[in-house]
Amino acid sequence: MDFTYSENFTPPPTSSKGRDSATAEIQRLRDDSQLKLSYNNLLDAYNAIIYQNVRSLCKNLTYILSDHWYMRSEILCFSETYTIPSDEIIILGYVCFYRSDAEATSRKPRGLMCFIRSSQNIPNVIQECNISNRSCHIDLVAFAYQDTAVVIGYSSPSTSVKMFTETLFNFLLKPFSILKKLLIMGDFNINLLTVNIFHTDKRLCEKFKVASCLSTNCITNNYGSQIDIILSNFSSKACGTYESIFSDHKPIYFLL
Repeated sequence: MDFTYSENFTPPPTSSKGRDSATAEIQRLRDDSQLKLSYNNLLDAYNAIIYQNVRSLCKNLTYILSDHWYMRSEILCFSETYTIPSDEIIILGYVCFYRSDAEATSRKPRGLMCFIRSSQNIPNVIQECNISNRSCHIDLVAFAYQDTAVVIGYSSPSTSVKMFTETLFNFLLKPFSILKKLLIMGDFNINLLTVNIFHTDKRLCEKFKVASCLSTNCITNNYGSQIDIILSNFSSKACGTYESIFSDHKPIYFLL
């Protein structure tokens, strides 16, 4: 086979019009058309507090441990843990500093449990409230975290709005006397999309200046309602919900 050698060889152009168009389209897709996450991945979060009604912590703990999203928070709070005192719940890297099941003798849709990252100081529990009778069930705990009084709780579907708001108002008096910044998170079984709790008890707003943090169209469970609630009297860096494959309640989060 004969080859022809030429000293005047001209290399091919490094780009063409078609190649320029393709490059421009790829860049446009990278800039404008990436899939946007519908939740905050908390990768850059600091001082995140997560709350979720887990519908049995023992049963669903494996799901929580396998999802790194939960492990990006400083504080993890769970309700309806269905736990009894002998249950040993271990979350590596976290310390349990509060659980309400000390007197539980059977597994019921009750129970609060709070964990904090082991590198943090253990919060001081200010007070707790446990009311249980035929007409209602309310669990509340208040603890000091940095300069904020954090209140975590649960209220059963049978509890009236009036009963809950009165209980919450009286409960907040002590932590508010210690720390003026209030954060309240919980499944209180009051749909804020249809019920205005501040009309039921105006003192919550007048005394503590708290307001709902989640957007008015935010859905927090599988039933199209917002019964998992975040109230505060100061602005958050971010707050919202995350998806859950094991509970009909979504986790809610607040960034201090």
